[in-house]
Amino acid sequence: MDRLSTELLAAIISYLEPLDLINSLTVSRQWQFAVERHTFCSPHVRSDELDRFAIVFSASNRAGALAKLNFHILLPAYSDDRCAKFENEKEKKTNNKAFTDALIGLFEILHSWENSNAVRTRLFALRLGAYSPSDPGFRERDRPTDLTWHRFEHSSLSLLTPEELPSVESITSFPHPCVGTRYIAAAAVATIAAKLPALERIDWELEDAASPADPPRYQSRYDFAQALLAIKASKLKAFSLSFPFEVPQNEFFEFPSAIPPNFSPTDDPLSSALYAISQIPSLQIFRLLGEISISPSLFGPILSTGETPIAQPATYPNLEAIALELNRTTPSGDWLFTGDPADADLIHYNSDTYDSQSTTSVSSRNSGDSDNSRVHDTYHAYHAAVGRGETPIRYFRSRLAPELFDPLVRSLAQALSRMPKLNWLKADLPTTGEGAGLHIFCLGPGRPPWGKGRDEEPAVRRLEAAWGRGLRWTTPEDVTTLLEEWVGDGGICKMGELPYD
Repeated sequence: MDRLSTELLAAIISYLEPLDLINSLTVSRQWQFAVERHTFCSPHVRSDELDRFAIVFSASNRAGALAKLNFHILLPAYSDDRCAKFENEKEKKTNNKAFTDALIGLFEILHSWENSNAVRTRLFALRLGAYSPSDPGFRERDRPTDLTWHRFEHSSLSLLTPEELPSVESITSFPHPCVGTRYIAAAAVATIAAKLPALERIDWELEDAASPADPPRYQSRYDFAQALLAIKASKLKAFSLSFPFEVPQNEFFEFPSAIPPNFSPTDDPLSSALYAISQIPSLQIFRLLGEISISPSLFGPILSTGETPIAQPATYPNLEAIALELNRTTPSGDWLFTGDPADADLIHYNSDTYDSQSTTSVSSRNSGDSDNSRVHDTYHAYHAAVGRGETPIRYFRSRLAPELFDPLVRSLAQALSRMPKLNWLKADLPTTGEGAGLHIFCLGPGRPPWGKGRDEEPAVRRLEAAWGRGLRWTTPEDVTTLLEEWVGDGGICKMGELPYD
């Protein structure tokens, strides 16, 4: 039996039922190792099981079996009465402490393994999630009057003492989040990543202004930017961030700026921090998804076209693929689109679309509850939708605003010349209504748009920039020149309104 190859033995074990796996443990030492490598490769561990986790995985072969660790942080339970109340400041602090203590406990265990000759680990992925046993979907029963997930409308989990978190070099992938868990602040996620110097892959689904009231949007983005700048993952190959900002459906709506008050309106700290991430020399894939709101500083400073030269920005030495899903708004709180407000039609203004009843309890109407010092305890879907600009639906912004959009596309065009290995780029800017948005597609020689290549793919660079007629946009001459220079002699370059030949 010991003569079976590792690959063949792993294939056999993958077909065994749980009882057969248990019986296989006693066949031989090789079978025991193979079975444990199969059963311990992707464990789900709760924060109240850390002591048991440390003991079970103390054997070197078990720790070495880890391929993906799913860590679920248990937050304190709360009473039925609290189900109909927003989290108060005391609960937030208690949850943050539980979140911080659990992470420190896990990282101390993983760090100790790396410094022990008795425990052999291999590189693995880490997934994090957090929930309370009283949360919807986890508690045994629901209350008739319950805020459900709206209870956490103004809450996010943060690290209280990030400096106490030890570094862990065995984690190379950090996807986030686990499905159906509490929201972890973007800054906390990036701070955790800064403690993982061997990261090769980051894949995050976060939210811009997930907690619009506390803290302000500009503070959340600034904290996230500062945490991103602390990431020193010299082996990072792929960075993917979905960071959607919900665009108001009421285009008269004025939303807050995401730029800190003491910054220039064009100086977005988050875009600059993402630019720093894109400059990591090992990076090959860079994806910003979810209609993210960014500024031209995502691609570094715009090169001067006047007599005063500026320093040449750094290159992207190994970057091969870029995906950008752009937002219709800017970080400064402006719209990338304009139009005549007189053209706005009232498409929808029907409060019956939303639940007309406030999801609250009798106790939550007690305004004298000192624990609820910042947020009222009722949730009304219609009023919340109005406050977000979700209703009424009024569209009139159909044309691109060149004074805001041109600097963004110019910075992208300038950056192309500093990407020697780029062979795939896709940038999308949507519009409202039925009109077509704007799409930019760049392909390297022989690179197919999607999937595997075909023999007939042209062995030249290709660029396609297309936009709907309703945008009424004209490519600036210097941008056209930059794009044509990237394509080069013999390349294929198509730019214009749809449809075009």
